[in-house]
Amino acid sequence: MLYQAANGNDWLNNHNWLTDAPIGAWHGVVADTSGRVISLDLRENGLRGSLAAELGSLSKLNSLNLSGNELNGSIPSELGNLSTLVWLDLAGNELSGPLPPTLGSLTKLFVLDLSRNQLSGPIPSALGAFTDLTVLDLSRNRMSGAIPSALGNTNLKQLNFSENNLEGEIPPELGALVNLALLNLSGNRLGGCVPESLQDVEENDFDGLGLPFCTAPTPTATAVPQILSTAQIFRNISPSITFVDTDISSGSGVLFEGGYVVTNAHVVWPYNEATIVFPDGEEFRRVEVIGWDLLTDLAVLGPIDAPVGHVELLDGEDVAIGSDMYLIGYPGGGELDPQPAIVRGILSRLREWEAVGVTYFQTDATAVGGQSGGALVSETGDVIGISGFRITEGSFGLVASAADLLPRIRQLSAGEDPSGLGDRRLPLRGGGKRHHDLTPQSYLDAYIVNEPADTEIEFELGGESDTGVLVYDSFGEEPRGAGRGSFVTEIDGPHFLIVPEKVSGEATLTANHPLRRFVDPDRDRPIEAGESLHG
Repeated sequence: MLYQAANGNDWLNNHNWLTDAPIGAWHGVVADTSGRVISLDLRENGLRGSLAAELGSLSKLNSLNLSGNELNGSIPSELGNLSTLVWLDLAGNELSGPLPPTLGSLTKLFVLDLSRNQLSGPIPSALGAFTDLTVLDLSRNRMSGAIPSALGNTNLKQLNFSENNLEGEIPPELGALVNLALLNLSGNRLGGCVPESLQDVEENDFDGLGLPFCTAPTPTATAVPQILSTAQIFRNISPSITFVDTDISSGSGVLFEGGYVVTNAHVVWPYNEATIVFPDGEEFRRVEVIGWDLLTDLAVLGPIDAPVGHVELLDGEDVAIGSDMYLIGYPGGGELDPQPAIVRGILSRLREWEAVGVTYFQTDATAVGGQSGGALVSETGDVIGISGFRITEGSFGLVASAADLLPRIRQLSAGEDPSGLGDRRLPLRGGGKRHHDLTPQSYLDAYIVNEPADTEIEFELGGESDTGVLVYDSFGEEPRGAGRGSFVTEIDGPHFLIVPEKVSGEATLTANHPLRRFVDPDRDRPIEAGESLHG
């Protein structure tokens, strides 16, 4: 219906649309293992026409990005049925009419960008239901009315209402938006004053407003956080900390909003799915890894119908050095009946990875194998980090700040690629063959054999080439006897056969089990002197 309503025949890229190819192979579509659409990204793709109301039937959709096209007409009220949506970007189209109040049902939204359209009417007060919203951009439309005071109840970091027809006073409740980093309100007919607590917003257009700052205090939270006992913290948090298990390793995970589980990428790599077990014994098998961020060591699995509520990931970067810290996870792992454990330490210092904008908490809370992907909890019971690294020589751990990971986690949940590394899943199933013809361009390709432990693998590099073949398992270890043309797998999971040099003439690689070729996406990537690369 979208293809027909938006003139799909004229799209810049409509590869595989309306064919028998799996829907996840259609351009711009990401699907889960069940074939359910979880992301639709057709930005700047030449869409013309209306926005199909049938999009509201995509009940598993996390991300919808149709920005930079020529869509017209109104925003269908049916989009309010997309209860799992966290990213909605319709900017830069020709959409008109008022915002449907049903959008207030999208309570999991993280980004809402409807800028540069021709929308009109009032801003619905229902937007106050977006408690997790980080970016709200309604600039350059023709909307009127007042700014809803309910927006002061959200977690907004960017609020852009510039160049509309808004009137009235700026609600004092906006002064409670302590995370706000961008606020644009100019080009309207606003009066009154700007809440004093907003004057420190880093990016603003207050000079264009021509309004004074309010002298009266704006509403602020007065409650003093209560320090909890170790037992209270464990009782509150541990039910939402999961055991994450694959054929070759295990770790911990944190139940996030929408039924997603957040863990470290290295916990599940190289697999595209894992088993999730909760402390009460409820188990979910073959849960899909829907998003990787290998740069910051993040993976998101799910969604699942979790038996407990999720935890909130909160900003703890203002916690005082020397405060008590707790790690909750599954150290050791490998149990038939896994149970979480808790350990206490102190916050020693903060470390910054400026290249990617991630802060790390350094703590002496004991971090051992299996703890990866677990939760770092403050003494007030807030989950403020995801456990990741340990420095063995110094007996301390480095835990990534939840505040810095949260935007990346939400992008991964929505099918986005926060680090821009592309799809790096390994071909572990299907498409394998036992005979591969090699060319001079085949060097450093990996040929993956994925068989259980105790399987004998025989291989041969034949033809005119006299180079050898390197063999490694998933941990970078070389199996015994691999240099003699055969080896027995000592562990489950994929093993990698790599041709380390360019072959000359005709050459072939054969094996007694299917091999799946994997081309390193970084190979032949140009590198310039003095350039910083992260990967």
